[in-house]
Amino acid sequence: MTGPRTRTVTAILQVARMAALDLLRRPGTWTTTILTGALFAVLFAGVGITTTRLQERAERISFSIAVDGDLDGAKAFLSSLATDRLIIRPADDAAAWVTSSRATAGLTLPPGFDDRLARGDVTEVKVYYRGASAGSQEALNSLLLRMQAVERSTDRARALTSAVAASSPPAPVGIEASEVKEDPRTNRDRFAAGLAAMACILCMGTVSTVTGVFGRSQEQRTLEPLLLLPLRRGHLTVGLALGAFPVAVLQLLSALVIVIGTTALPVAGLQQPLDQIGRILVLGLLDAVALGLLATAAGSLAGAIGTGTDDAVSLGDFFSIPFIASGVVLFLLPDVATTLPLAGAPIMAPAVALRDAIRGEIDLPFLAVATLATVGWCTLLVLGAGHRVADERRLLRATR
Repeated sequence: MTGPRTRTVTAILQVARMAALDLLRRPGTWTTTILTGALFAVLFAGVGITTTRLQERAERISFSIAVDGDLDGAKAFLSSLATDRLIIRPADDAAAWVTSSRATAGLTLPPGFDDRLARGDVTEVKVYYRGASAGSQEALNSLLLRMQAVERSTDRARALTSAVAASSPPAPVGIEASEVKEDPRTNRDRFAAGLAAMACILCMGTVSTVTGVFGRSQEQRTLEPLLLLPLRRGHLTVGLALGAFPVAVLQLLSALVIVIGTTALPVAGLQQPLDQIGRILVLGLLDAVALGLLATAAGSLAGAIGTGTDDAVSLGDFFSIPFIASGVVLFLLPDVATTLPLAGAPIMAPAVALRDAIRGEIDLPFLAVATLATVGWCTLLVLGAGHRVADERRLLRATR
C-alpha cells in the first residue's frame, strides 16, 4: 500500500504534468520570450557595431596618447609632441591603457630622452596601437609623423648651434611599434551587466506564461476537478508551478542563449574566445535559473489572484514591474557592489550573481546568501498563491 505522502507526491506530479502539457499545446504563450531574446540580440549587436563606428569616428577627430616611462626626462619632447590632434596623457602602463581602450595609442619613453635626443644618441621608444581599430592605426600614423617632425626640428636646432656645421646628422630615433589586441576581459565585463539586465527584463515573459496557466485553469473550469484531489490547496499550487516552471524557464534560457551568441560575432565588438563563450553559457544559464524560479513564483501568485485569463495576465504584467525595474537599475549601475544586504533582495541578488559569474568574480558568501534568499522568496510567493487559490468565490467569479 502506498502511504499518504506518496499519494500526495503522485497527485502533485499529475497536476504538474497537466500544466506542462497545457503550455506545450500553446506555443504562442512561451515563444514570445524567445523572439524577444532574438530582438535583444539584434539590438545588442547593432549597438556594438554603432559604438565601434562612433568610437572610430571620434578617434579620427582627436587621439588620446598614453605615455609612460621617464616623463620628467622628456618634458621638452612631450611639449613639442602635443597638438590639438594628439592629446598626451600620462599613464602608469601605456600598453594596458591602449588594450582597454582608455587611449587610442601609447608611447613608452626611455630615461633621459631629452638629453639623448639633444646629443643625437640612438634612442629606442615603444609605440602601442590596436590593429583591429582603424582609429588606433590612424593615431599611430599621426604620432609617427609628429615624432619625425619633432626630430627634424631638433636636428635643425642642433645644426645651428653646432660648431661643426658640416658634421653628419645624428642617427635618427629608433621606433619599435607593437600591436596590442582588444581586451576580451574588458568586453566581457561590459557584456556581463547588460546580459544580467536583459535577463531581468526577459523574466516578464516567464511571469506572463505562468499566469496564463493559472488564469486558464480557473476560466475553463479545469481547476475545479483538481480541488477534489486529496491535496491541500498549497500542494495544488505547487503542482501547477512545478509543471509550468520547466517550459517557462526554458524560454528564458533559450532567449539568453541567443543573446550570448552575439559574443561570437566579430562585428559586434564583444569578441570572446570559444572557451569563454562556453563558460558564459554554463554559468550564465545556471544563474538565470534562479531568476526563472522567481518569475515562476511571481506568476503563480498573480495567476492565483486573477479571476480569469485576462485578469491574470494583467496582474502578471503588474508583477513584472520589479523585474523590469531591476533590469533598468543594473543597466544604469552596472558596477553595483555585491554586499550581504543586497544578497537578500529578491531579484537584484540573482541578477548581480549572474553578472559576477560571467565576469569571473564569484563571491561565495554573497552567492550562498542570495541562493537561500531566493528559495525563501519563492516559498513565500507560492504559499501566498496557495492561500489565494483556495478562495472559491474567486473561482465562481472567474467562471461566470
